[in-house]
Amino acid sequence: MIKKTDYTIKASANGKTVELWSVKRPPFEPKGSVLEMRNELREHLGRMHSDGASILRATYVSLETDLCDIENVLIYNVGSYYFRNIDTHRIILERKVEQSPLLADAPADIKHYCRYEIIAARDFSETTSDGNAIVSWKNMILPKDLPEKLAPYWLAMKKADVTIKGSVNSGSPSYGIRLRLQVSHGTTMHITQRMKPLLDGIISAFHVHDGTDLSEVAGRIADQVGITPDVVGNLLMEERLNVLGFKRVVVKRASGVQWSPDDHLVLYIDMEVGHIVGNGAWTMEGAIFGMSP
Repeated sequence: MIKKTDYTIKASANGKTVELWSVKRPPFEPKGSVLEMRNELREHLGRMHSDGASILRATYVSLETDLCDIENVLIYNVGSYYFRNIDTHRIILERKVEQSPLLADAPADIKHYCRYEIIAARDFSETTSDGNAIVSWKNMILPKDLPEKLAPYWLAMKKADVTIKGSVNSGSPSYGIRLRLQVSHGTTMHITQRMKPLLDGIISAFHVHDGTDLSEVAGRIADQVGITPDVVGNLLMEERLNVLGFKRVVVKRASGVQWSPDDHLVLYIDMEVGHIVGNGAWTMEGAIFGMSP
């Protein structure tokens, strides 16, 4: 166990669990003691190990309700590279708005708690259901080789056959998302390395762009996905998949674009990778379902 003024890190002897109690939420570009905290957390996560029949479950707990993306807090602000020894087919991320677990001798002003645990698939019990799904889809054709860019996933989702049952309620706008990917046997892909662009692309597809700088952002996206700017512009503005609402979902940035979906409202992410038989297309099915904090 590592105990410092601003944080405490505890890891199990079997390499299956790492816990962090912290005064500050893990940020993208830490400095000072928070940088030290991140580096020590990286070391412990790098020692975690599993096999392909395991699930990585990561939970962020805090009473603070300000905006944050759980995939950033738990994965990307730490660095996806440091999960490389966790050979898992499934990852579950969860945000809980509640008091963090107590720890003796921890700093008195602890506000944030992160827990990473490796669970054998046979021992895992589902805690959520797609029964209240707002939207669902099957057999979405995944972009070839799962690129690192967001735009191809956005386009694939826009083209998919989607069943819409409602929209996110403005009074309780939080939601969860479940994704099931099917890729070829032997595909080398660490699930944490593609989670961010895939998630953001899927979520962005369920927004309607507010029209700001439409022709320019459409042109820049068109260069990334190989279709005409007019088609991109129409897809950005179409209301067929308007589940998450209108917003400025994409903005100009340098010579490219930056996407800005409402992923800070996501409380639960469940992403699983399976394998197809033969050399067929890679596909994905999924659902977005309403949740309460």
